[in-house]
Amino acid sequence: MQLPILRVDESEAKVNDQLTPAWMNLLLQKYRILGKKGEGTFSEVLKCQVIKDGTFRACKKMKQTYESIEQVNNLREIQAMRRLAPHPNVLELQEVIL
Repeated sequence: MQLPILRVDESEAKVNDQLTPAWMNLLLQKYRILGKKGEGTFSEVLKCQVIKDGTFRACKKMKQTYESIEQVNNLREIQAMRRLAPHPNVLELQEVIL
C-alpha cells in the first residue's frame, strides 16, 4: 500500500518531483518526506519521519544510480559508517534502499 506524501512546503514539492519513481515508492512505504535539508556534489539529504513511530531520520539520496547492493556497500562512506558505529559523533546507518 502506497501512503500519501505529507507536503510541508514548496521546497519539499520540488524534492519529490526529483526522486526516481522506484526510490520514491520504497521511501514512501516507510517515511514521510518533510523537506530537503541540504545538497552536496554526490547526494542530497532529506528530512523524513518514520510513519510507524513518528521518529525523525535523515535520508540521503545519492545522485548516481547503482546496479547492485554490492556497489553501494563498496562506497567509502557506507563502509566508514558501519565501521564507526556506534559512535557519539557519527550518525548510525539504519538501512540502505536501492
